[in-house]
Amino acid sequence: MVVDVELICFCESYVFLNWYPVDDWHLRESSVEFFRHFNNVVKHHLEHESSFISNTVSHFLTKQPTPAFLETLHDKRDGKPADHLAAALFCLVVPTAAHWAQSVAHVINYYLSPGRDGERSEIVTLVRAGKNERVMEMIRTALVADPPVSGVQRTAVKGTVVPGSSKQVKADETVFVSIIEANVSSVVLFRLLG
Repeated sequence: MVVDVELICFCESYVFLNWYPVDDWHLRESSVEFFRHFNNVVKHHLEHESSFISNTVSHFLTKQPTPAFLETLHDKRDGKPADHLAAALFCLVVPTAAHWAQSVAHVINYYLSPGRDGERSEIVTLVRAGKNERVMEMIRTALVADPPVSGVQRTAVKGTVVPGSSKQVKADETVFVSIIEANVSSVVLFRLLG
């Protein structure tokens, strides 16, 4: 049975965008339905297939078999119950799917920007030739130039001086570190929040 992509979207919306109480019941019920189906499919593969296990997401969407991560999970499960592994996989997939999609969007936007026609053609040629290592380098280049997360906020555990500057950071002070600036400058920019 192929799961409607809408169920995946409802699940992501329930986790990340459940802002309106009026949507809560529908999103929650749809998410539970998606979890049960996901859990059953993964559990089935882990319990019944030992030589080849299809990619679960592809199974839902296209029924096309691909990577071996479920096969590896099956081989290394070390006696853990299949339903526990299926639930753990769900807990990994759902929170990272939105971030992964955002990263993909940033890479696409980067290479669709004006003046990148040659690079777009190169990516197509490389993919067709199976030269994935170079494609990954190009993806990294795009994510360095336009990261999906612009920075991180942290609380200093101890007092320090920011390298390359005279900025003092006190213990328990909140700082913002710009990932965008860190990717283009040898001096990481910090902004004290307080």
